[in-house]
Amino acid sequence: QPEQALDVLRTASQALPNAAVLHLALGEFYLAQNQAAQAMSSLRRAEKLAATPLSALRLAQALVQLGHHAEARQLLSRAVERPGAHQPDVWPELAHTYAQVLRVQGDLPLAVQMFTEVVNLQPDDLPARLELAQALVASEEQAAAQQAIQHLDQALEMISSPTVGADLRVGPPVGHQPHGLLEARLRASLAEACRISGDLPRALENYRQVFDLPVSDCLAEYSNDYSRDYSPSRLAAGFGQVALQLDQPQTALAILKEAVRLDPGDLFLQRLLSEAYLACGLPQEAFETAQSVLDRSPASLENLNWFIDQGLRIEESPAGPAQISVRQHLINALDFASRLAP
Repeated sequence: QPEQALDVLRTASQALPNAAVLHLALGEFYLAQNQAAQAMSSLRRAEKLAATPLSALRLAQALVQLGHHAEARQLLSRAVERPGAHQPDVWPELAHTYAQVLRVQGDLPLAVQMFTEVVNLQPDDLPARLELAQALVASEEQAAAQQAIQHLDQALEMISSPTVGADLRVGPPVGHQPHGLLEARLRASLAEACRISGDLPRALENYRQVFDLPVSDCLAEYSNDYSRDYSPSRLAAGFGQVALQLDQPQTALAILKEAVRLDPGDLFLQRLLSEAYLACGLPQEAFETAQSVLDRSPASLENLNWFIDQGLRIEESPAGPAQISVRQHLINALDFASRLAP
């Protein structure tokens, strides 16, 4: 029984206060119960008494659960250099945790290096392969996106094989993802990677598949510290951009209108929606949406520049000048922008 095990560990660690292994075991027990705060004192004690790769890993995992990523990174950067760190019973999990912390901290090159090591060690670990692809995509570089596509294609091929479930890892050590959600995350990342790499038709195909999946609304639920990777806003923005570039403005308009309805505070989505309206021959709606963007953030030089460019496009559109007088709005925006950045 968990209660009995907890009582035994507490009693033993109190009776032998210098036994690092007992403090580590007590901390691991709390971690397994998702009680990171309760685990901290035991894990810090274990690390102080006998600093090992495993004690550092468990303490870092507790710190991550509590949101202390900077301290976890410092600890893990030392742990990977400790004697015994590369032992097969600890290294894959240690490297994976370190890679995740690096990703959250924004150190993408080192995160990619560590995720690559994890994937090389455990090629059937689909979440690790996905996280490697995510880190590559996050760089927004074409070459990195092409590498991500290779990993994502392999993962999708693996998840569709009959051996899934028996031989493949489909979730991290704590908390498993249903196959449907994992596939949705893989396809969402593949859509983003294809967009960045320039393969727009394939990007559009995968965006469509993601939004058609019954689990698409739950994507962010399983993304932990990477929730932005799977937010409806981000995916809708990518979907809309690709549809506009492929001259499918009606598709872009439909997805962006719904996205803005769900997240009216996302100004980038509203900018894309204005562009979709204009591409669909609706300059009045395009201008009203553009004006809304400017009204929400009038002191943003980026938004001012965009508003001026979009206003000029609206003014030059066939239906624009007859229905809308945008010139004075553009003059006002130019005047304000010149005062913001003289």
